[in-house]
Amino acid sequence: MGGRTRVFQFPQKRLSQFLISLHAALHLLCFSTGAAIADYLPRSGAEVANNIAEIRVENDGVYVQLEVFVRDASKFEALIPDEWFSTETLTRPTEAQRLSEFTENGLTIRRSNGKALPVRIERVEQRLRIDRTTALTGLNDPVTNRKFPEPPEDPRVVYVELFYDFEGTRPDTIAIAPPIGPSGIPGATIGFVTFDRGVMVANFAFLSAPAILTLDWSDPWNSSFDNPNLIRHHRYPRMVFLYAEPYEIRQEALVRVRDAAELVGLNVPTRKLAPDQARSLAKAAVDEIAQRSRMTINDKPVVPDYDRSAFMRIGMRGLEFLEQGETVDVDADILGLIWSAPVDGLPRQAQVEWDWFDETAPEIAAYSIDAAGPFLSSLTKDAPILVWKNHFKVNPNPDVTAILIEQDRRISFLVYVLGCMGFLGVGLAVIGFARRETFGVLPTYAGFALAFIGIAGVAFALQHDTKRVPNLGPEELATLSERLLNNVYRAFNFRTEAQVYDRLALTLDDDALEEVYLAQRDALRIDRAGGAEARVTELDVRETILKPNETGAFRLQTDWTVTGQVGHWGHAHSRTNAYLAELVIAPVDGSWKILDFDVLRQDRLQ
Repeated sequence: MGGRTRVFQFPQKRLSQFLISLHAALHLLCFSTGAAIADYLPRSGAEVANNIAEIRVENDGVYVQLEVFVRDASKFEALIPDEWFSTETLTRPTEAQRLSEFTENGLTIRRSNGKALPVRIERVEQRLRIDRTTALTGLNDPVTNRKFPEPPEDPRVVYVELFYDFEGTRPDTIAIAPPIGPSGIPGATIGFVTFDRGVMVANFAFLSAPAILTLDWSDPWNSSFDNPNLIRHHRYPRMVFLYAEPYEIRQEALVRVRDAAELVGLNVPTRKLAPDQARSLAKAAVDEIAQRSRMTINDKPVVPDYDRSAFMRIGMRGLEFLEQGETVDVDADILGLIWSAPVDGLPRQAQVEWDWFDETAPEIAAYSIDAAGPFLSSLTKDAPILVWKNHFKVNPNPDVTAILIEQDRRISFLVYVLGCMGFLGVGLAVIGFARRETFGVLPTYAGFALAFIGIAGVAFALQHDTKRVPNLGPEELATLSERLLNNVYRAFNFRTEAQVYDRLALTLDDDALEEVYLAQRDALRIDRAGGAEARVTELDVRETILKPNETGAFRLQTDWTVTGQVGHWGHAHSRTNAYLAELVIAPVDGSWKILDFDVLRQDRLQ
């Protein structure tokens, strides 16, 4: 463009204030319950590209939210307002002229006949880029050993909202293309993601050439790019899952809201469901789908208990739970349902017979999932049964057992000696009684006395042994507290209250049992969004400090971390918490038990 120009500058004072506000917002976000489930990890790095375009197709046109990296701003100069430039004599084409040029040679969207959709600027402002990093960002790919891309160190962007107008005529296809430089190659690196009326069409990818999008105006779920690499991570309108866990068999389903509404006969005149309509739909769908997905365990029909439901949406990082009271989008959102049946240990086999096939879903993606991992299969009208079989030689999840006290060797030796005395005394008494005419009655009395002393000594030693507190060192105390805590967490893995209570009784004394079961259960529970309770997969006692206590017990201040994992609808999610608690432990009837349990602090680490 003509004239003497100087690249615009971000105001430093405003930027500092913005960074402070952003840090506070991120802090609240990181420590809130959050709705997103990070169950999808992109590998291309497009989500952290220098420039980002979020493209949303609606009935009247295409809306684009564009983040332009500050150092690439000159490549999108047509979008920069005049007042952002500092110049002595500014000579630029008018905004209309610049947008006309941008429509043809910038970030373009064209009809199938090649005509570019006219574009207008809805908003332009200076911002910091949205954090789209994932768990893989910056790490080395274990397959290629290449480092996953990272976002630019400078977070400043020019944020632009653009609208590409259909001008009253909706196209069947559109071609989305990046700005092309003089050499015919893309003039800027752009990572883009596309939605059609709220439905994600494809994951983040690099926009390096024109991408042809075919639009299904009757159902946005079916809109797709011609490029087979441009697809979304969740492509199936219906899915069924069969989870086999040590204490329950769980049946789950994911169903698009539109399909569920049609199944129960709910008329939805608009794309949106109010919260009360959504609740009614979920309630009706539970009964309908339960009748169409019968469960069998060990060849016996089972009616599982309805557990919970949740509405979700396909997002850039996976399935995202909708908040309570949020409006449900019929086309874009998904209803998740869960039923469970309690079992004792792993059964021999379990199966679900699915009976809901139609033109929308003639084939159903199905998964059977256990500790060894997910096993994918496909269900059709001719093969409608999802089967899980138990191939484990050893139970992958150990049961809860009492932690017995190791006997003191000195007392055990004394018991052995006294036992021998008792045995010899009985023998001497028998011989003395049989030969009393020869030896008199003295051997008989001596034998009885020796037997009495031996037997009484054994009884006293054993009683003393069960009541005595062994002398344990710091490492032994840490190991013991870890074993006891593992028992507590494993007990909560059981599904019924009776099962949980009986297992806790093996580790907790009577007074502590009720407290932990009722008062501390919520403190020890590791929850995930959607109401699911995580199962503990790892526990690590970091420090155990012995504190003064009354005779006969140990009072320990114990610091530990625990990692829980919950798997629902084909995705496993982990969370790690840290705890600080005081435990009082002592021998009770030959085994170690917790007499008192007081959680002092709980922190979420991950």
